[in-house]
Amino acid sequence: MEQQRGLYRVAVEFPGYLSRGTEVTACDVVDLTEHGFRIRTSLPAAAGDELTLEFNLRAGCPVQCVVQISHSAPPYLGSRIVAISPEHHKQLSQFVEQLISLNLRGF
Repeated sequence: MEQQRGLYRVAVEFPGYLSRGTEVTACDVVDLTEHGFRIRTSLPAAAGDELTLEFNLRAGCPVQCVVQISHSAPPYLGSRIVAISPEHHKQLSQFVEQLISLNLRGF
């Protein structure tokens, strides 16, 4: 039985970069939670691969982390965060909480 996702996914459209070693490819973060991302990219990757993801939540608010690919359905990758600084995790958590709060209250 497939594991149920226990977190709200927030639809976004953030340009960023995925890297593996010296290979760097543009990508778009298309949705996120506090623990992972759905990414659109041309970079081939398979479940279990670890990649570095960099993007901005807003101007002056960068996020850099290492993600592990959980599934691949080109051009989309599902991923979970395996390494992130406490500061970047805090920024991501606050961003998700703010968007969920806005969505639940209505604009």
